[in-house]
Amino acid sequence: MQLEPFDWSVVVIGRWNRAILTPAGIGQRLFKVEEGTPLEVLIAIDALGPPLVKHDGLTVVAGSDRLIVQPDVFNRDGVAKACEIAANAIFSLPETPLSAVGVNLKYRCEDYFEPIDNAFTNEIDTRATELELNRIESQLQNSYNFESGRVNVIIAIGEDGKRSLAFNFELQTNKKDDHLTWLATSFDTFASLITKVSEELLQIPKTEIKYELS
Repeated sequence: MQLEPFDWSVVVIGRWNRAILTPAGIGQRLFKVEEGTPLEVLIAIDALGPPLVKHDGLTVVAGSDRLIVQPDVFNRDGVAKACEIAANAIFSLPETPLSAVGVNLKYRCEDYFEPIDNAFTNEIDTRATELELNRIESQLQNSYNFESGRVNVIIAIGEDGKRSLAFNFELQTNKKDDHLTWLATSFDTFASLITKVSEELLQIPKTEIKYELS
């Protein structure tokens, strides 16, 4: 069993103007395409959530409190493109009040994964077993210094039995220049921390985690 990338994203928290960030507005301001360029737009069934706008291997969701950019392929190029699109949003709407920016790189496997399961081995689990309390879902989160911000490392065993390891590289600030600097962070900088936590802290053999997809 091997951990593999899933659900990577770049998120900018702020008070975004959805009247401007319509699908057409996203195309022109974020993707920098000419007016009339076809975009794939997916509408929520309940019509309350913002639409998903897809173009050039990326999906953008512009909510009133956050802008989310997701790459279709989970690799360094996908992250770089997602960060570029998020930066375009900041540049094109400089009046938007911002509060945080995050780069989320997640990994998961379908079943038992010893290094992750070992992280939850403690006296409470032993006593729970003795009391016939069967754990169905667990999560462990630690935060560490990273550059000028922090990285939140979240280890989880879901109710569906899937194991996951998530890295949220987060900067909380209202300064747009700092947001742009964070978005310009190289993938290798993120990858170095991910490798340190995975292989040295959690003792995951490098053959058991696929860091990015080709």
